[in-house]
Amino acid sequence: EKLLEARDYRQALMLANRHDWLGAAVSEIALAVAIEELLGIEVPPRAVWLRTLLCEISRASAALLLLAGAATLPPRGTPGKPDRGGFAGPPGIAAREAWLDCLEGISGGRVHPMIARVGGLAHDAPADWGARISDAIITTQDQMPAIREAIDVTIPEGIAVLSTEEATRWAVGGPVARASGLDEDLRRDAPTLAYAEVADAIAVACSRDGDARARYHVL
Repeated sequence: EKLLEARDYRQALMLANRHDWLGAAVSEIALAVAIEELLGIEVPPRAVWLRTLLCEISRASAALLLLAGAATLPPRGTPGKPDRGGFAGPPGIAAREAWLDCLEGISGGRVHPMIARVGGLAHDAPADWGARISDAIITTQDQMPAIREAIDVTIPEGIAVLSTEEATRWAVGGPVARASGLDEDLRRDAPTLAYAEVADAIAVACSRDGDARARYHVL
């Protein structure tokens, strides 16, 4: 944040990229959008849609890494080391790699993409990008049953319960809020980018159980 004080808007995108190493594209796009709103810059529709896809790719890859980590934990009270799932890794890792391949395909990077620019993107998506995204979706769908099964084995019910009233009082967000019965999603409720145009397709997963397992299920 101190470095941002000594940089111009364009240079600041690189620093925003470092705010969240699991969602770097989201951070740099968010700053670019803020700058564009301040300066009254209209972004081409294709760039808006590509940015939206980049945000969803980042969401998916970050969530899968967290789920894969939880899937390696031993059940409570079980001695020994976690089951790492063999050479292929725990459930979710192959799906996350597929999403990172999509990110690398458009940006050249898997951690710090540096794809956003004030007014759009650094360059267009490659011709096969849509096919890569389709493959990543299929891989994720294929791995979801194993992820759910692993979560049910490793995360017991009733841990760290947060009621709807408590979630509201503590102003939690994301999967934590939705697992406690709060039907909230900023993509639908306060949309930016192209989210308003796909609001009807955004399925908001919620639960009223409010425990740790519910939070993983919602995620």
